[in-house]
Amino acid sequence: MGEYNYKVDLPSGERGQSVIKKFAQIKGMALLNEPDRKDGLYDFRMVYNNRTYLYELKTDDFRDRETKEPVDTGNIVVEFESWDKPSGIVTTTADFFVTYFINFNEIWNIKTPILKWIIDNYELKTKEGCGDKGSNTKLYKINRKFFRGCFYRIHEGEETKHILQ
Repeated sequence: MGEYNYKVDLPSGERGQSVIKKFAQIKGMALLNEPDRKDGLYDFRMVYNNRTYLYELKTDDFRDRETKEPVDTGNIVVEFESWDKPSGIVTTTADFFVTYFINFNEIWNIKTPILKWIIDNYELKTKEGCGDKGSNTKLYKINRKFFRGCFYRIHEGEETKHILQ
């Protein structure tokens, strides 16, 4: 997410998917090949220890509109409505929800039921009017500092340096 414009943001989203898939494969997971998903239920499937896991992946590439410099809002944003229909966290069937912060070389991973529990049990700030023109996409804003203990976080280091760059 950088420009709130699907066509403009697509390359960074594809980069994020590539990074996450590569990292998961290095950790011993096998990617199940599927055509590009358009149903909004999950982004991709991986197998680990003979069990299939579904992943929802978001790439955060938020930048200042004028300077184009990376901006850290301190939040993870989670879509819940777009084009006046439930979307994102409301419709996903994924086991895990992963956010890749492209500008800060961090991966934040959370089990989807835990993320839904946070959304249901805390009064989170929301943002409207995001996304493509006319979509009125709506997002939850989840404070990373407050909820950091709920996420499995991977920061760039020796183990991940060759993946996250």
